[in-house]
Amino acid sequence: MATINLDKKVKIKTFSPAPELDPLTASAKSLAQAGLPPRPTDPHLLERYTRFFTQTKDKFHYIEPTFRVDPTKSTHPNRAAKNGAGTETSGNWSGGIVYAPSGQSFKWIEGDWVVPNVYPTAQNEWQYCVNWIGIDGDGSGDVCQAGMACAVYQSGSSITRTIYPWHEWYPSSWVEITNLPINPGDLVSVLICTAQGAGSTTATVYFGNHSSGASTSYQITAPSGTTLAGNSAEWVVETPTVNGSVTSMPDYGEVFFSVCEASLTNGSLVNGGTGNNINLVQNGKTLSTGALITPTVVECQYAGSAP
Repeated sequence: MATINLDKKVKIKTFSPAPELDPLTASAKSLAQAGLPPRPTDPHLLERYTRFFTQTKDKFHYIEPTFRVDPTKSTHPNRAAKNGAGTETSGNWSGGIVYAPSGQSFKWIEGDWVVPNVYPTAQNEWQYCVNWIGIDGDGSGDVCQAGMACAVYQSGSSITRTIYPWHEWYPSSWVEITNLPINPGDLVSVLICTAQGAGSTTATVYFGNHSSGASTSYQITAPSGTTLAGNSAEWVVETPTVNGSVTSMPDYGEVFFSVCEASLTNGSLVNGGTGNNINLVQNGKTLSTGALITPTVVECQYAGSAP
């Protein structure tokens, strides 16, 4: 395990698994040393774990990640107002959210989704759609989150797109993973695990690309003075802040978060489709909606103007 000290006091620990490591047969110690998720004992979770590594068996490869801090970009806690009936509105989030019961906190969260292709709805400005899973951010001042950033820029008939994985433990800095290739249409899995739920100051982030077989993981540290609250878990499509202003939303079509599960400190699983849905509304206009399709599927859909 190597420790990397980035700008803005961001500290990351990376892993270097042996090339011959088989996640389906390796010991718990070997998996931990390699920075791979532990093999679950729960039959439901074990079946999913086995399915992923079986599907990627012939193409699975671990990438030791490299990073770049971008202080111009940031996400924020949910700027939401609960409307009752299980629906919230927000100025920056859309998706689904669940809350921990009294005396419990969330310690890990997972989600799978197909990375969207994004289309510009305006000329000569960068538009952003970030799709992520996270813990905290609604009722707490921090958010521990990881996912995909999709950006697009159009000038005349020329269109430029960029997609990359990222994480942020707000209010620390936005951190890009610079060497894990992601393309529109890739099916990805993201998992965030903390040491103990509430009170945690570290978290391990796992990215897996079902389409390419590429995988990476690393440990992040909470910003100084911040500990995990573990009060909420969410699956979100968001418009981030760039250079101090909330960006406009491109047409991302739809994102279906599946395998929406979060674990409480007592080991119980909470499904993402059993809480509240969130609609993103800016200046009185709904730009993105969240819908709870099944207990484990949350849909986000673009609802703004057509390109």
